Amino acid sequence: LRDTDPRFRGLNLKVAAFALLALLAIVGLLVLLAAQLGYFTRKVDILVEAPSGTDLRAGMALKLSGFKIGEVKSVALNDAARVDVQLRIEEQYMRWVKADSVVSIAREGLIGDSYLAMRSGNASLPSLQSGESVQFEPTPALADIAADLRNRNPSMPLLWAAATSVEARTRLAAAWARPVPSPQEG
Repeated sequence: LRDTDPRFRGLNLKVAAFALLALLAIVGLLVLLAAQLGYFTRKVDILVEAPSGTDLRAGMALKLSGFKIGEVKSVALNDAARVDVQLRIEEQYMRWVKADSVVSIAREGLIGDSYLAMRSGNASLPSLQSGESVQFEPTPALADIAADLRNRNPSMPLLWAAATSVEARTRLAAAWARPVPSPQEG
């Protein structure tokens, strides 16, 4: 093969054109991916102060009515030993974020991943602006729910004490062990 072979004429131009097209395709795919991930949408930062950082982490989803509207940008301990949570919300959803909106921790199913759930506020109030804050509502734990049930029913502590005492369990077992009288005997 010689340099004068007709098959090699314009080879440098063909290789350069192919490389340029491949580079443009890669850049186009990256731009498309960035657009789908929301890199080109405007976002607003809103603050929340939580009593504890349990189940809070940067990157977790923020949902309104089941739709992802943003995410947690950062979680940090403040000077009052409370947790500052910075939320980044897409601007198109800010019309539902009001001064009386409330954020709480929720879970996908029974054992799923945690996310922040937002309840929209009063529609007549103006939307929040960047840097403003919303309220955090702690989600009760299972122990809190059990304690609340015990406190609501005044006889519940007596029932609990009776159920856990050895004497009460012995009497209950003895009552179950007695033969049941037949209708003719009674």
